[in-house]
Amino acid sequence: MKYRDFIESYFFIDEPNTGKLVPFRFNAVQAREYELLCEQGIENKGLGAPVRELILKARREGFTSLILGLFAADMVLNQDPTAAQ
Repeated sequence: MKYRDFIESYFFIDEPNTGKLVPFRFNAVQAREYELLCEQGIENKGLGAPVRELILKARREGFTSLILGLFAADMVLNQDPTAAQ
């Protein structure tokens, strides 16, 4: 499943400077993290596949938005979405 294609096609996010809703386009950091997650198989296995990522001091890089977008896309696209706790 191509989470990135779905997120960038259908999701909007607040623009940090103006607060306007703009299309959710991955920034360079988010794109790199998504590629690392794809190497671990999230597109083939879904978000239920065990993945361990350590993100240290990642303020203002967009990691929270990326993870929330991935889980929201998973909930919309899958009949049996990943349970997030």
